[in-house]
Amino acid sequence: MILQGGAYGEHSFTAAMIDGRQTVVDGAFLRIRLAPGAGGRIAARMKRYANQPTLRMPWDF
Repeated sequence: MILQGGAYGEHSFTAAMIDGRQTVVDGAFLRIRLAPGAGGRIAARMKRYANQPTLRMPWDF
């Protein structure tokens, strides 16, 4: 699964907490790999308007 910071990637993720474990992140996209049938809870921190807006899709980077 790919999460994008804002509709145009204009926000930047700084950290993500997944099931109680915090990970430092630095970028407009957050890629999460889930096993089939898996689930979890994600809490993300971000810096708003940190990037130039773009029309490129997250998987094109």
